[in-house]
Amino acid sequence: MDIKERIEKAKERLEAAKNTKTKAETQLEAAQEQCDKVVEEMKQLGVTPDTIEAEITRLSESVEENLIKNIPMTTTTRDGTYGFFYPSRAGKLWYCEGFKHLAD
Repeated sequence: MDIKERIEKAKERLEAAKNTKTKAETQLEAAQEQCDKVVEEMKQLGVTPDTIEAEITRLSESVEENLIKNIPMTTTTRDGTYGFFYPSRAGKLWYCEGFKHLAD
């Protein structure tokens, strides 16, 4: 390979590198715009990138707590039917009885 061919190959590689750089810069700009939009939406919801993990933890714990509070507790009555307690919105337990279990 003579010097002219080596220079031409180097020019081709340089041009390819420039094209790759331009594509990467365009993708970076699009990603930054998307990130800015997400951060703005987060602000509207009252969280920031710094507080999002704590908010996720808080919401997860709240969901678990509410699920536990609202799961009915079943019991068997004297006549073999089933009944269950379930919480009311006022925090009291309501009782329902007299239904047969489908497997019986």
